[in-house]
Amino acid sequence: MKIKLIMDKVNYQTKPSTDIGAIINRMKIENVKEYSIEEIKKSVLDGKTIRPSYCGGQEDSWKSQQVFMIDIDNKPVKPRKMSENDYEELCQQYLKDNHKTYDEIIEHCKEINIIPNFVYTSFNHKENHHKMRLVFVLDKVITDENTAKRILLYLMESIGEVDETCKNLNRIFFAGKNIVFDSGNILDNDYIYN
Repeated sequence: MKIKLIMDKVNYQTKPSTDIGAIINRMKIENVKEYSIEEIKKSVLDGKTIRPSYCGGQEDSWKSQQVFMIDIDNKPVKPRKMSENDYEELCQQYLKDNHKTYDEIIEHCKEINIIPNFVYTSFNHKENHHKMRLVFVLDKVITDENTAKRILLYLMESIGEVDETCKNLNRIFFAGKNIVFDSGNILDNDYIYN
């Protein structure tokens, strides 16, 4: 199986903080290529940023998608107008009350029968604060933007505890440290769609 998506050509060993504009500029729609799942996993571990869709920098350039990535940071969305100090306190309380390990998230995915192909820890992952990306691969390419958006939102809602800001189809995802789950599972489009 070959999957059409956009991948950066530069490797990073830590989360980029100042190069984000340059990364997005390099990940143009005309740079789309087809990759095997093994090539995608290797690229994640090599430090390459991925846009899991055939899409440019703007969501209205979206063409198709077969891979969906879900970001879990184990922190709440920052309420508007909340101070940084108050938000830090909210995050600390969230870690105490709601923190989910990758094992717990994977078990939940198994319980709801939406099993990711693989899961990797992000650059900022710590043993006491799990941060991860779930990578789902569908058996067919989605070419309808509304269907792709509905699938993304369905996955986010079903899994819960996800980064709510990652709802756009043109989203980029940074690489990570380790693959902590590798099922090889391919999701049935019809099952997910229904």
